[in-house]
Amino acid sequence: MQSNDSLKELNAKLLTEITELRKENAEIPKLREKSLKFEAENGELKAINAEIPDLKRKISKFDAERGELKRRIVEALSMTEEKRTRRDAENAKLKARIEELEFEFRDRITKVKQKQTLNDNSSNNSSSNFNLVADQVPTATHHEKPLVDTSLLEDKETDAFLYEVHKKKVSNEIRQRNWEPKLKERNFKSKSPFQHIPKRKCLKISTRLLIHAIARHQKKRYVANWIQSARRGRALQHLALLYNKAFNAEDGANRANQEEILCWCSMRRISEVSSMGL
Repeated sequence: MQSNDSLKELNAKLLTEITELRKENAEIPKLREKSLKFEAENGELKAINAEIPDLKRKISKFDAERGELKRRIVEALSMTEEKRTRRDAENAKLKARIEELEFEFRDRITKVKQKQTLNDNSSNNSSSNFNLVADQVPTATHHEKPLVDTSLLEDKETDAFLYEVHKKKVSNEIRQRNWEPKLKERNFKSKSPFQHIPKRKCLKISTRLLIHAIARHQKKRYVANWIQSARRGRALQHLALLYNKAFNAEDGANRANQEEILCWCSMRRISEVSSMGL
């Protein structure tokens, strides 16, 4: 009886072990799947670990490039600061030079005006003295030819001269009017040292030049008539030649002043055109 009981107990134990083994055998595929997953993850981790040195090298390269960029930024900032200070110094020098040129230009304009007034006064005085001398010249005899024809020819020459001067003035005004809309369209603001010369002043200068040209032409005609009427007397002829020399000297001074004024006006126009081209 005891042996049967012991056998039964042993059989029961074996049955429980068998059921446990069956359960374990049923879990084996799951464990295999888990092991496969672990192996795949392990392979991925190994690949990642293999890439880590490359990533470290790239990170070090990026750090070096970032340091180089920082250094270049610092150099660029320092260079821009130096350029800024240099530019400020150059601007200050240019402003001082412009002020100096403006002062010199104003001084030249005042000197030209003073010379012009002196020349006008001297021309008025010389014309009055010339009239006095002409009054003292003896009248022509009946053998001399009348001066009517010559005066008419000279009047025609004067009219032709005035017509040419007027035509040139009109063409200059038309050119100036055609040029002004271009300046307004471009909204150009020049910083030239000759910018302070107004256009009205240039027109006044051109008008003054026209008046002096007419006065010079009238003086030449008057001197020619006077020389023609004073041919009979050697003393008067010598006096006329001396006056002609004085007039030529005065005419040369006036032309020099006029050329100086024209040069300044031309410099202003050239500076405007060159600034527009920039």
